[in-house]
Amino acid sequence: MLHELLLALSGHPSSLLGSSTDESRKGNFGDLLSPAETALLESLAEDLGGKHRNIRERATSISSKHVSIVCRAVSTAIVSTHLGNFQQRILEVEKWILEENSNLVGAYSIVPLSGLVNAFDGWGRKLEWLWKLVRFIQPDVSGERIRQGVDEQRRCTASMVLERLRESTHTGYPDIEQIALHLTKTAEEAWLKQVSAWVLGGRLPTLGAADFFIIKEMAGMKADGSTDTYGIMSSLVPPFVTPSTANSILFIGKSLNHIRDKRSTMVEGLGTCPELELLSSHLAYLSCLGSPINTSSLSAAISAIRASLSKKALQRLLPLSKVLELLRVLKDFFLLERGEFAIALIQAADERLESRQYRSTERSNQKGFEGLSEVLVKEGEVSAVLARTWTTLSLLRGADEDADEDMDLARDLLRLSIKPRDSDTLAKSKLKLSDPTFDDFLLPTPRTLSLHVPSPLDLVLSSFNVETYSEIHAYLLSIRRGHLRLSHLFLLSTLRRDHPSPEAPQHLSHYDRMETLVRKRRRANSRAKIMRPIWAAVGSATFLLAELGEYLQGQVIKSSWEEFNRWLDPAQAASAHNPYHAASPEPA
Repeated sequence: MLHELLLALSGHPSSLLGSSTDESRKGNFGDLLSPAETALLESLAEDLGGKHRNIRERATSISSKHVSIVCRAVSTAIVSTHLGNFQQRILEVEKWILEENSNLVGAYSIVPLSGLVNAFDGWGRKLEWLWKLVRFIQPDVSGERIRQGVDEQRRCTASMVLERLRESTHTGYPDIEQIALHLTKTAEEAWLKQVSAWVLGGRLPTLGAADFFIIKEMAGMKADGSTDTYGIMSSLVPPFVTPSTANSILFIGKSLNHIRDKRSTMVEGLGTCPELELLSSHLAYLSCLGSPINTSSLSAAISAIRASLSKKALQRLLPLSKVLELLRVLKDFFLLERGEFAIALIQAADERLESRQYRSTERSNQKGFEGLSEVLVKEGEVSAVLARTWTTLSLLRGADEDADEDMDLARDLLRLSIKPRDSDTLAKSKLKLSDPTFDDFLLPTPRTLSLHVPSPLDLVLSSFNVETYSEIHAYLLSIRRGHLRLSHLFLLSTLRRDHPSPEAPQHLSHYDRMETLVRKRRRANSRAKIMRPIWAAVGSATFLLAELGEYLQGQVIKSSWEEFNRWLDPAQAASAHNPYHAASPEPA
């Protein structure tokens, strides 16, 4: 029986030691063992041996079939290390029995079952935790649910395993903590190998790319020469990676891709393979990370790699003049530094709405109302508003003035389009916006002003940054449009003034004429009393919008741009603020 018990503990199926619910196997030792001994035998054969066998089978399946390399590494470590330790414990117990060690064997060479249970004390808790872990990685899913695709939706990812292992280090059991720390180290090493492939070489991992948080959004050669567009899958980001660190990792890999794509056109001094020249130093930063990975240490390592890459390679890949041109477009047209652009855009939108309303009125008089198609604004009309704005600005510039390079660049890069409905919720979740938005103040449909950022300038300005500037532009434009609308009310004399009442008809008597004039004056006074608080509210609102726009444009945006410009180019900023530097007298 001891031999059969040791085989069952090793994970082999036993024909003598079966489940207590199996009536055919219950009589093997049922007549020879007491109820207490039967319970001890079941705790060894079922709780330990059964879990050992189930864990090994499930972990082997994970190591061979799971799409996540991190999950495969964890399952392999479970089988090779922790189940190996349990198997080593079984061999030690078998050695004690053969040597009749007094720690286990009693008098007359009797091996009590209680001694066997005591020899495997603590392993029940360990195997139970390991069983829960492998079931978490690969849940029990029936064949019908697999055919329905439920198994793919419940697929365990590397971030989920890392979060689970980190939580398990705080269970309060020292043995569970040691196992969790070892598996955490194994999982983090596998994850760091994926990160190293992206950070050091700019390539997605060859194995387990579907489980990496950097994803390829679009493939194929684009007009600007770049090959692929990459993004971040937030659900795959591990818990110890902050959003800023994840964006830095994305930036580093994209930079290496741009360097590799444009290596043939690079200027001298960059080297043939910048990623290979910086490989040793960048690898040293990642090698210094301990286990478990600390959020601050990982952020510091990624920041050091990003700073090193920017100093050694990106200064030649991204000329400062090109970056400043793109930033000036944002300042002038998104932040409305050029007031004529905002006014021309508002006037073009109003003209488009007025002409559209006039056409729809004529069409409804002739054919009747044809449905919501007459009310909804189409994509072509939105694009025509921006085209009309550029035409107006070109006429204002005149033929004798020099070419405006910033406006020509903005004409090529800016796009005005209708905002997709599914992007509202996503933009609010990313930017943490409240429910009120300002993207429908210009036109009766939500629209967005986007910027096509050419490669490699998309390293400096991401799509998320463009969305942020678009929301700020909508807010500033709504303030400017509201101020213009309220100020225009004071120009409508019919609303603001009460003209003198005409004289009463001559055929009336003097008394009747005086009574008519009194009635008209009384009506005018009553109207003036009613309209006085309305005009006071309009004046206060106009003053508020004017001061708010002046504060945002004159204080916030201007001061922020000057501070940013001083940080970007200290030498030019110092010369601009020194009036004696440029006008110094020449020596005689």
